[in-house]
Amino acid sequence: MAVASPIDGLGASPQQRADDVRAVVRDVLSDASTRGSLQTASATAGWKNGFFIASADENYSMTIRGSRQIRFAFDHRDSSTEINLRRQCH
Repeated sequence: MAVASPIDGLGASPQQRADDVRAVVRDVLSDASTRGSLQTASATAGWKNGFFIASADENYSMTIRGSRQIRFAFDHRDSSTEINLRRQCH
């Protein structure tokens, strides 16, 4: 389906433009129903001891887990005015 430029529609009658819009809407709805019919089984997703995605029959699944470790150290010495801060994230 080719998209017409705005200049092409200047000479068209209001009825012709309405017919063109109807044709575009019909094409979009047809495409949407075709795409919906291609999806035969649905997947599930959620949280069960980590984020998971699974097939409807649960033959295939993927669990995503993670961890983080944060360490903060502060060193202040009275002999100087310098404050040393170290941060380390993993």
